[in-house]
Amino acid sequence: MRAKSANRWFLACGLTFMVTRPSPARADDARVALAFEWHVPPGERCPSADEVTQQVTRLVGPARRDRGVIRARAEVRKLDDSRFRMQLTTLADGVEGRRVIEERSCTQMAEAAAVILAWMVDPSAIDAPAPAEPKAEPPPMVSHPLAENRRAFKLVFGARGLLDWGTLPTTAYGVGIDLGIRWSAFRIMTRGGLWAHQVTEVAPTSATAATGASFGLLTFGIDACVTPLRIDIAACAGPEIDRIEGTGFGVDVPRTDTASWVSLAFGLEGRIGLVGPLGLTSSASLAFPTSRETFGLDGVAIVHRPGIAAVRAALGLDVMF
Repeated sequence: MRAKSANRWFLACGLTFMVTRPSPARADDARVALAFEWHVPPGERCPSADEVTQQVTRLVGPARRDRGVIRARAEVRKLDDSRFRMQLTTLADGVEGRRVIEERSCTQMAEAAAVILAWMVDPSAIDAPAPAEPKAEPPPMVSHPLAENRRAFKLVFGARGLLDWGTLPTTAYGVGIDLGIRWSAFRIMTRGGLWAHQVTEVAPTSATAATGASFGLLTFGIDACVTPLRIDIAACAGPEIDRIEGTGFGVDVPRTDTASWVSLAFGLEGRIGLVGPLGLTSSASLAFPTSRETFGLDGVAIVHRPGIAAVRAALGLDVMF
């Protein structure tokens, strides 16, 4: 009699251990074809893994031999706004699945997990053909190089080769530097240009074989630009100061005169990134002088007068940092 009592005592302890052991829980105990792991934040009042599998059992009924085993793992964590997010991974018939669900409480999260698992075990056992559409994680943000450039505040330094038609007597060539800032879709740029000297002759007089003048040009401007499109093409406008220096020759008393005026410039500027912060830039613009100074030789002829508009073009490299 004592041996039988001892056996009964060991059997009772064994059954108690099988019922009360923590997750992961085997769905065989809940009479469904499910192997389930349930991980929840410590200190939260969440249903246990056994309670979830028991709810699945109530939905699908006892296990049948024709059902394959569904393996599932649920990771639950609490968000900053006191909501709960569950990542549920499943393996059924060699096919892996993944769902992400958010709910207001851990209990609601467990109920959602039970519905999903019950449908996977036996889709015909519940009314709906599939569980409610889970709230998916938002797609990861993919950074676009141009989008980064548009958002960042950057300093710009560049050097360019310049062309001008209309300010000097013939096509003028020069070099220039740019310095400015870019942020979002806007930029402020300062630019300076130094142009090669030109020599222009007029009809010779009886006293000399060559009469004319040589000209030099300096420019300094400020542009405000906006980039309305996703591609890096900006519309720019701003004031510019032009200064021409002319020196006559072939006359009795040659002298040097200078003239300065303000022009209004409008144009387009584009940039293509090359390597790292280095980029290729180009621009085209029109400059309209507010006044047109006349250069002449006393008693001989007018040598030069700038046009009503100057056409400008530039090509160069810049660095953004």
